[in-house]
Amino acid sequence: MERDVLASHGVSRFIAEKYFDHSDGYTEHVCRCGKTAVVNISKGIYKCNYCKDNAEIMSYPTSWSAKLFVQEMESMNVGIKRIGDPHTYDESNDKIFEEIEAGRSGK
Repeated sequence: MERDVLASHGVSRFIAEKYFDHSDGYTEHVCRCGKTAVVNISKGIYKCNYCKDNAEIMSYPTSWSAKLFVQEMESMNVGIKRIGDPHTYDESNDKIFEEIEAGRSGK
């Protein structure tokens, strides 16, 4: 019951806002194997030290404190894998693009 009351008053959104929106934003690059990838956008370097040439790198927004937590855990030899949704596609987005194109052409 207490959980439902807190959820209804927006505490979950407040916690997400405090720990994600108000913290230092950071974009983390992760390979499909779940390990942190080596990325230098300005020099065009995208690689994974574990997968070598078979790397599939994705990026997602996170907070700096979450990045530090993962680094601390890995320094204590605790492996953390961050697995994303590879190559997901939502067909409902097609309708949005069609509406945008229809609005541009004046139809």
